[in-house]
Amino acid sequence: MQGPMSHCTLCPRRCGANRVQGHTGYCRSGILPAVPSACVHHGEEPVLSGSRGAGTIFFAGCNLKCIYCQNHQISQDTDPAKSEITPEALVGRILWLQGKGCHNIEFVTPSHFTSQMADAVIEARRQGLKLPVAYNTSAYDCVDTLQALEDVVDIYLPDIKYSFDSAAARLSDAPDYVSVSRRAIREMWRQKGRLVLDADGVATRGVLVRHLALPGDPGGTRECIRFLAEEISCDISVSLMSQYYPAHRVARTGGSDCAMFQELYRPLLAKEQESARAALDEFGIVNGFVQDRSSEKHFRPDFYRSTPAFTPASAPGIIQGDVTR
Repeated sequence: MQGPMSHCTLCPRRCGANRVQGHTGYCRSGILPAVPSACVHHGEEPVLSGSRGAGTIFFAGCNLKCIYCQNHQISQDTDPAKSEITPEALVGRILWLQGKGCHNIEFVTPSHFTSQMADAVIEARRQGLKLPVAYNTSAYDCVDTLQALEDVVDIYLPDIKYSFDSAAARLSDAPDYVSVSRRAIREMWRQKGRLVLDADGVATRGVLVRHLALPGDPGGTRECIRFLAEEISCDISVSLMSQYYPAHRVARTGGSDCAMFQELYRPLLAKEQESARAALDEFGIVNGFVQDRSSEKHFRPDFYRSTPAFTPASAPGIIQGDVTR
């Protein structure tokens, strides 16, 4: 682990921080895994949460700076060092979640902690971990890092946030997001392919791509869907999310004093959701989920609580079509 961590190139920033010596780069993270929350999560897509919940482990810090981030309390607002734990403790949390009966172990925002995550999963498997491992990511990932995870990760849950680098630069400080995320999703699909479910309808392997529809459509939803259908596969499973609400920097400014993101200071409109859903139909994607627009009232995580209080009401509704069993 100390090889890449002494000159960090885990994520596309490739900032070269010597995390072994306590230096931090763009993600503000050191050598120890920073885990502010590990919980049984009932608010994910049904193929993840199932009846017993996903065993979700949130990492602090991030290699993006999304101005509307719903997890900003742990991704941007606090020092990741405050939630650092030992590698042994991370293994313990993985096995604890398995003991709680979860369907899987889901790592959220893992791109800057892939080495620590992989080491922990390998050790947890040595100690009896039997659950599939899910990698819940912004898709701002390096292909070589993903290749190193091929035998570690079973399920990839990438976002596809933007189709325009201008929007990615303005809203997430990632002017190369489009090319980076598309290469990453191609690699994830190469590794795992179509989503596979067990007899209970819970995912065991594959790729499920998430797209959060934004007010005013700065991300280019139709083009995101077109890319997935035409350049990956119509068989890919897509979760179209409608839970956007003004959060983080957008909420703090009220939208009015920053023309950069004024359009984001409102929830998604019904016609915007319908337009996004129409793109799924247009390009023939029938596997996946469409989240109810009322989800923005329910899915508001609070990491200052002992459990972030995700509610089953935030779970998306299924669209026509089934994923592979």
